[in-house]
Amino acid sequence: MLGCKLPQKYKLPPMEETYKKDDKNPFGAYQSFNELVRDFENVRVVYGDASSIEGDSSELLPNRDHSIYMIVTNRFYLPEEESEWMLKYVENGNELFISANEIDDRFLKLFNCETNQKMAHLNDRPGHMKTTSTSIYFGDNLPLVSYSYYYYPFSDYIKTYQKDNSRILGVNDKLLPNFAIIFAGKGRLYLHLAPRTFGNYFYLTNKNRDYLNHIFGYFKPDPSAVYWDEYYKIIPDYSNIKKDQRDFSSLSVVMANPLLKWAFWIVAAGFFFFIFSNAKRRQKIIPVIPKPVNASVDFVETMGRLYYVNKDNKNIAIKLITYFREFIRTRYFIKGGMSDDEFAVKLAAKRGIPETQARELLSCISQVEQNETVSDEALLQLNHHLEKFYKK
Repeated sequence: MLGCKLPQKYKLPPMEETYKKDDKNPFGAYQSFNELVRDFENVRVVYGDASSIEGDSSELLPNRDHSIYMIVTNRFYLPEEESEWMLKYVENGNELFISANEIDDRFLKLFNCETNQKMAHLNDRPGHMKTTSTSIYFGDNLPLVSYSYYYYPFSDYIKTYQKDNSRILGVNDKLLPNFAIIFAGKGRLYLHLAPRTFGNYFYLTNKNRDYLNHIFGYFKPDPSAVYWDEYYKIIPDYSNIKKDQRDFSSLSVVMANPLLKWAFWIVAAGFFFFIFSNAKRRQKIIPVIPKPVNASVDFVETMGRLYYVNKDNKNIAIKLITYFREFIRTRYFIKGGMSDDEFAVKLAAKRGIPETQARELLSCISQVEQNETVSDEALLQLNHHLEKFYKK
């Protein structure tokens, strides 16, 4: 456990094949780019597609009729329309240099050649690490000038090409061509299948920097500009993408610039954090449910205040008497039409109260009914007799 936690004494640097001009890792192109700057004047870095240099006219060196466009990348794929633009660029008298581990087959067909390249990643390449070399080829009767280093072998080569308009400039350690010049129109295409020779590791091994001097020596002298490409290092494989889905220019420019790339991912992360943090269900405020109130008491109080304001004691007394008669009719089945004495006897018997109480109640009711107005004292007396009757 302690051994796993201890830091490694020797740690390999990143081995990704970026070939970027500012990358100082083994397979960055920091040293190669600076060698290009020392050998040529007016070197420009291109962050857009190849056609973006059409509008470049500022500070071009005068009295020079051609330019050089250099592409060094791990995989080289591009849309069909950009392939045709590069073909016209070469035919117009310019020079196009392409060095890649894997090159778009459709692009190669424009120049009538084919390679054995199939794998896109370093770990998928056949063979083990060993001391391997690539050589400059001057002809069958002249010796090779070889440059070696310890890594995976240079196994890619050019399978077919037209010999009448092509010339082999370099071979791998199996003497198979991996560097050639193809003439098209007034210009030249340099096809190079060993981009690791542009890496810092190869450049700083032994005297391998002379290998780049040989390559640069094949370029026509006095170009108006030398364009170093940073755009096609991040372009995906277009061979299996439909034609209407190949617009990658905007995002690729953002990804090519480290500062824009970080800004893009920070904005994207902030956007998704905002979405997910606000996606949870928000509960509405639950209203406070008031306790149920006794509506009957409120109704009685309201009616009581109404009658108190109007002072209509006669009306109140009549309603009390009406309710009383309905009560004894439905409860005791005593109908009217009999004398007060007889009614008092039956009411007292069924209710179980003294006859004197029943006579006093009936007498109070009779007086209230006969009077046109009812005083407060008479209304209270009537209510007293009725409450005493109901409580029995």
